[in-house]
Amino acid sequence: TSCYRQYKMKNILCIGADGYIGWYLAMHFAQKKPNYKMICIDNCSKRYLQHTTELNTFNNNVQITEKITLFNTITKQHNMIYEHGDITDQEVVKKLIIKYMPEIIIYCAYQNSVILPTKNEESFFWTWNNNTTGILNVMQQLKNNGCQPVILNLTSLLDNPSNFCDLSKANNSKNLSFLCRENKFLCIDIGYHEIYGIKINNILHDNLLTRFSHDNTFGKITNKFLYNALLNNCIISVGDDQRELAIIEINDFLKLIDFYLKTLLKRKEQKKR
Repeated sequence: TSCYRQYKMKNILCIGADGYIGWYLAMHFAQKKPNYKMICIDNCSKRYLQHTTELNTFNNNVQITEKITLFNTITKQHNMIYEHGDITDQEVVKKLIIKYMPEIIIYCAYQNSVILPTKNEESFFWTWNNNTTGILNVMQQLKNNGCQPVILNLTSLLDNPSNFCDLSKANNSKNLSFLCRENKFLCIDIGYHEIYGIKINNILHDNLLTRFSHDNTFGKITNKFLYNALLNNCIISVGDDQRELAIIEINDFLKLIDFYLKTLLKRKEQKKR
């Protein structure tokens, strides 16, 4: 059946593909691995939140479906598709895992705003649910359906969480570590500090640029500070910890992810022997 054919073709699930990092990771691996199907999963909740709070992206607000169509047209690979879905919904995750039985999962479906949870009670609980329940659903459905992909989990480097958003992601990393040990999943939990840059090398079209939020609620802090400084806007800082933050450019970050994925796939092959 179609499900069987999709499985035989090998699939990569990029969960959170409409985000700042997620889109470039999806496009990067779709180009590098044309023999794989790149399944871009997102519920576009950040677009909804930005719309309801009347916030705009700095450079590109092209819908992900339009970007995928453009990418497939330019590359002629036609190996990137979109699935709209909320991963906090167990049934949605179950259907996606059964349908695609992925060999690789790239997980970057985190709500990264420090300020959003402080706006109201709904935002507070939404942030916690999104940042913790989603990955638990994914791991449970992988176990239930006998799927053993390699997993790249992208979160922040959180030795000492200084706010509620960071705390939710730190909690999630511990959950992930436990579940991988219990179920023998091959996973790298990639802790990073700050990524900057809005354009990757050899971009195929300006409409394939990632979305970058430059307001006081969303966006990576390095980008946010730099662009607000250039625009002469007020810069809001949250938290009083004295952590030194490592900074990495987006193209260098993609090279780092390449290395991690090669390491995981090599380890998976070794386990088969």
